[in-house]
Amino acid sequence: PAIYIDASCAYPESEAMLAVTPNVLRVAADEPLLVTLARCGLGGEEFGEATMESVVYGPVRRIAAAGYDGVAYGLRAEESRERLLHTRSRGAIFQYRRDGLWACQPIWDWRYDDVWAYIVAHDLPYCKAYDRMWDLPVEDQRISFWAGDTKLRWGRYVWLKRNYPDLFNALAERIPEARAYV
Repeated sequence: PAIYIDASCAYPESEAMLAVTPNVLRVAADEPLLVTLARCGLGGEEFGEATMESVVYGPVRRIAAAGYDGVAYGLRAEESRERLLHTRSRGAIFQYRRDGLWACQPIWDWRYDDVWAYIVAHDLPYCKAYDRMWDLPVEDQRISFWAGDTKLRWGRYVWLKRNYPDLFNALAERIPEARAYV
């Protein structure tokens, strides 16, 4: 099965995609992302580590305890220099030191255009949230959680407010400092 870690911050289109994707096991994050964000604050130094613990490490420990021994994910090296260097040093298939899980990165060396060419050539469904990203730089066209502090000072919440005003308003109601970034 595909495993989806649910941090309670998915775009509506992501939820729609999950609803029509067969064999998806939803695993709850240890703490909803908005709770972590409210606790640590926007731009707070501990937010990054707290998010990784809640949204990645904790759920992955539970997945491993349930008998799963590996993960495959669709991250591309061109998304960040750090990811490129990591994959070049460890390879596309490697074992994590911290928990012994195997990782497979089948499209690590694909470019943005390669992914879309494959989707079009094979008439695959895709998350329709990408349709709202046409005006973003290619490196920013990535589906993740709608809340967080990545690209905070470079327009993350301006884009969210323009494209998903209800989500932005829910965020700003809970974390008023988000309004300072639009």
